[in-house]
Amino acid sequence: MSLDRTCPVLCVILVGLLMPQFVNADASPVNLTELGEWDIVTSPDAPPSEQYAAQELQQFLGQALGTELDIVHSPDQLERCIFVG
Repeated sequence: MSLDRTCPVLCVILVGLLMPQFVNADASPVNLTELGEWDIVTSPDAPPSEQYAAQELQQFLGQALGTELDIVHSPDQLERCIFVG
């Protein structure tokens, strides 16, 4: 993965992981070893750039974690989600 593509993906990851800390002060820290149980969430009508970002995030985390996260449009729960878009 080139640096041009890695930087936006890492920004999405950081925002997705840190956002709950800013929204809810009582949120527990994210345990990266448990990310394999999380979902990547996009809008059903997401533009191609957001779909691509979700796929890149899925691939990047799959390589890092050794498991593939699902990309969904309507999550079962909101606690273990990474929202793209």
